[in-house]
Amino acid sequence: MLNETKLHKISAKLILEKNNNIDKHIFFENNFINKAFIELLKESINSYGLIEKKSCIHKITESLDKKRDLTVKFKNLTGIDWSL
Repeated sequence: MLNETKLHKISAKLILEKNNNIDKHIFFENNFINKAFIELLKESINSYGLIEKKSCIHKITESLDKKRDLTVKFKNLTGIDWSL
């Protein structure tokens, strides 16, 4: 498993690149955790894109709410605080 700092560095790079082609990446050996992480990472990419495009506040809020829920799920599975 990646340590928390390395995981955030890799994730930040993927978010800034808006790289949505991450479905086949294996970040965690546990498939359930890996799937939860990919969901969270995709929603983080989506949120960043919406903010960057200055989309309507409703879309941004909706995405951030979804990301918040996925963050809680990810923390419950891994103990890692998602800070992106």
